[in-house]
Amino acid sequence: MFFNTCNRTEIIMGSEHQVDIKSVLIELSQHCDINYEQLLKHHYCFTNQKAISHLLRVACGLDSRLVGEAQVFGQLKNAYKAAKDVHAIQGPLDWIMQEIFTATKTIRHQTQIDHCSESIGYAIKKLCQHHEITLNQSNILFVGTGEMISLALQYIFKEKPLSITVASRSLDRAQDFARPYLGRGIKVQDLPKAIKSADIVITASQSQLPIIGKGMIETLLAEKKHLTLFDLAIPRDIEPEISNLDHVTLYHLDQIQGFIEKEGQQRDDRIQKAEQLVSTLSSEILKTINLKNQQQLIIQLRERSFQITSEQIKKAKMLLTKGTCPEAVIVDSLQQLTSRLLHLPTTQLKNAIYQKDQEKTMHLKQLFDLESQK
Repeated sequence: MFFNTCNRTEIIMGSEHQVDIKSVLIELSQHCDINYEQLLKHHYCFTNQKAISHLLRVACGLDSRLVGEAQVFGQLKNAYKAAKDVHAIQGPLDWIMQEIFTATKTIRHQTQIDHCSESIGYAIKKLCQHHEITLNQSNILFVGTGEMISLALQYIFKEKPLSITVASRSLDRAQDFARPYLGRGIKVQDLPKAIKSADIVITASQSQLPIIGKGMIETLLAEKKHLTLFDLAIPRDIEPEISNLDHVTLYHLDQIQGFIEKEGQQRDDRIQKAEQLVSTLSSEILKTINLKNQQQLIIQLRERSFQITSEQIKKAKMLLTKGTCPEAVIVDSLQQLTSRLLHLPTTQLKNAIYQKDQEKTMHLKQLFDLESQK
């Protein structure tokens, strides 16, 4: 299963045996035409509980540049669906992913960690105020229609800006996105004209290259007093050199994240609680995995016990048909049943004591709760 976001590419694999990471990297290098040595330097690998904890951290947004953002969870679910559609994920890995999704929802619900990312709108508001810019007197242009823009837009709309414009590659998508906020939608190709009438530009597209260049802004500045730009994208939507222009203020995601981190204790409390839940739930998921992996042993134990019971019932019925006293049949059957069920564990316990195998003796004592029998 391949999982790709703006700042990570991961391969999620399920195997009963140890995976040869070198072989995986060689295959990935050839498939994606990436230098093997580069992959070797910049890869990471997690297994078992560490892998589960990592997936939970990613899905909850704890590993995101903007802590708590929800978009990555949707991307993980989309990757899972794509893998399912081509039958690339099944068996244990399938239900492990289901456990991951359930645990992620629990963490998000109990900690409200997504509120950490919602504070991006608050950060934009405060940073604007630092430059004596008020949102309710500004024309605001949003570039992109992803989760990050949605979070910022929801907050900023409450501040009642003069106008809202949303730009996207798809005009229909932009218009649908802007409509609930009484805004208008435009295509990305119309950005120069839209920036000309904007006071604040907020970008978070999925473009791999900058979509707002220094030359574009230099041309527009002749007709503007000041322009404030917020680049929330990874990789960046706005060329960093723009920050050197006069009458332009540019904030990138790291700066906004730094401002949010200074804001507070509530955010830290949510993160700490989420980290604790990740640790607890990843441990629980691993226990479930181990239990499922050993399910056949449990089935064998129950089948053996029921077989012995069935044989004793059959003998008891035969004795009853011969006219044997029912009370005697019950007592004899229960004694034989108890003796047969305890034969193997009793033998194992005797051997452990005889061989002075303290560890095995301790496990048998715990299994049959013998410590309390004094």
